[in-house]
Amino acid sequence: MPSQIHTEMKPLSLWEPKREIRRVLSSKISQSEVMDRHMSGQGEPLVVSGATANWPARQWTIENLAARYGSDQVIVNDKAPLCEWDEPEMQTLGLTLAEYASYARGETVKKLSTQRECKWYLNSWTPFAQHPEMLDEWTYPAFVQDDLKHDPNEKPPPPCVVDYSKVFLGVAGCTTRLHFDSLGTHAWLAQLQGQKQFILFAPQDAERLRLFDWEERAGNSHYQGMRRALDFTHGNLPDPIAYPNLRRAIPFVTILNPGDIILIPRGWWHFALCLDSCVTLMRNFANQTNASHFRSALTRANEANDRSKPTLLSNEACVACRSSRVKKKVKPCSRCRAVKYCSRECQKSHFVKHHKVVCQLLAQVVNSTELTTKTDSSLAKTELHPSQHLFDGFHHQHVHEKNSPSLTKTYAKTILRPGKGRFPPALDSMVTVHYETFLADGQKIDSSLDHNKPVDFFLGRASLAKGWRDAILTMLVGEKARVAVPPSAAYGVKGVPNKVPPNSALLFEVELLAIW
Repeated sequence: MPSQIHTEMKPLSLWEPKREIRRVLSSKISQSEVMDRHMSGQGEPLVVSGATANWPARQWTIENLAARYGSDQVIVNDKAPLCEWDEPEMQTLGLTLAEYASYARGETVKKLSTQRECKWYLNSWTPFAQHPEMLDEWTYPAFVQDDLKHDPNEKPPPPCVVDYSKVFLGVAGCTTRLHFDSLGTHAWLAQLQGQKQFILFAPQDAERLRLFDWEERAGNSHYQGMRRALDFTHGNLPDPIAYPNLRRAIPFVTILNPGDIILIPRGWWHFALCLDSCVTLMRNFANQTNASHFRSALTRANEANDRSKPTLLSNEACVACRSSRVKKKVKPCSRCRAVKYCSRECQKSHFVKHHKVVCQLLAQVVNSTELTTKTDSSLAKTELHPSQHLFDGFHHQHVHEKNSPSLTKTYAKTILRPGKGRFPPALDSMVTVHYETFLADGQKIDSSLDHNKPVDFFLGRASLAKGWRDAILTMLVGEKARVAVPPSAAYGVKGVPNKVPPNSALLFEVELLAIW
């Protein structure tokens, strides 16, 4: 049946041109045609009907699955997939599959009713390790070459099945936000219950959608994902100033009905909306058309995991030699108290190269008792030397600096290059910046420069580090600055998992490129 644009997707109903995704019967298409036309090179999405006719999984409904596996613990959220920058932040809760079925029936579930009003989505359920019998209820589509598929006699099922096969359960209004699938994989999704609207964009449309091509090189789209205003379920077209090339992007659209399978080639951006209660089976896979991308993405992901975990910071260890106070007595830097040293030798070897810049700025955060014992305004003109730290005590040595840092409670800032803009951004502005982020010991933990692409974000986002936001609110377009933020105005006692340790001061080097 030809798909119609769902009435909730008002912006898309006004979007021209748009294309219907090709739809064929499973008996009318071969694996070689799919490989050549739909998976090689950029590829093209495809909807296949009739391929699931003999699957027992066609009986999977939310009620049916809850009757079989109701005690299973599952995770639900209100925004999928996860984006690093979200406003408001994603809500995630654990409950049983039976409780989710109650929610889908419209019954009150206490765990969910106490949260912010939303549509709760049970996305990315991976039941096949715990329930391998479910693997016998569906087969790999004949029109797809899947080099990750397993021998059905292999027990227990291997990771290539468990990790790349998932089930999605949602109620009407649940969305999968704009993203592409990770690790350079292709995907097929079989609709088992309900109808689901899909909107896809080709990889080359990423720039027109203000999405970054470095995300594909990173093998993961969640860092930027859907932009503010680029939401197909609200009532207005995205801002033409923020998205000047949006109309040049061509959406590929369809509605999946029970029994349909949609093929999504590697790198294609896609958005989905449950039109009623839905169950969808998803399989990510690789073959000769994307094997090199898959291998490279796996390698990058493993390397990124290794790099993303800072070697710092034990609160009781010397930042230079890593000795703990169990072995040696460590003392905090008397100027900023953000790092600790066990000896003058360690301090001298580490301070100038790794800590001096951030120490000078952190020491100037007025009224931050966690970082400095002095709030004298003369600190703005203090040049520090390793020998004056810690073991010999601190003595003021006033040196005039051309760019004396400004003083505030949440950050200290040194202007490295003045801006030429007329006004700083407002709290409701979107900004484009280049930045690098360092821990107090000098470790670089994040950088847009490494990706060779600037970053857009909304200054009013609640999860933004306060000191970072406050500093940017003082900048003009073209300005480049160095900003130090104490833990209380950064990420506090929680930190950021695998990136910012708890109670960490941060140093940013930031360039404001645009306000919009």
